[in-house]
Amino acid sequence: MKKLCTVLAFLLMLASVDLPAQRYPTSGKGTGLYQKNSSIWLDGNRLDKKALSELEGFNYDLYSKGRTKAGIGTALISVGAVPCVIGTIGLVGSIQGRVRMDRERKSGIEPTPGSGLPEFIMICGYGVGILFEAVGIPLHCSGKADIRHAVESYNGQSDIVFSLGPTTNGFGIALNF
Repeated sequence: MKKLCTVLAFLLMLASVDLPAQRYPTSGKGTGLYQKNSSIWLDGNRLDKKALSELEGFNYDLYSKGRTKAGIGTALISVGAVPCVIGTIGLVGSIQGRVRMDRERKSGIEPTPGSGLPEFIMICGYGVGILFEAVGIPLHCSGKADIRHAVESYNGQSDIVFSLGPTTNGFGIALNF
């Protein structure tokens, strides 16, 4: 149990590590617009919403839509974790009930059947949690992609690329624009 807790703590620590900022090289316009964490920077200065909306050539609508989708996706992922934890509690309760019934059977006592409530909690918790996660993860990823496309279009990097083989989403044909 101690090893499991240590591994879980290590994985949570890895998940909270902030990755290096994605920088987009300067091209065409002579400016260095890039994304760093959840902010947009231009020549080393952080731009607020007003400055982004007034920035000539920047697709603020795509950026705003991306921020909204990424935020909703993050919220759904976070909310989806709670039912999964509740489902895990139901799983533990179900295992304890099965162990109790097995002990009663070994001691010669007729085992009393459980109420089925832990199994119900487990199924509902995991079902709802997985549903939230399944909706939240694609929303979050597509929102981040919209933000990236807004920055790339400003920097003049919106080339259409056709690739066959391994892609970021798996293996197959990809048309990125």
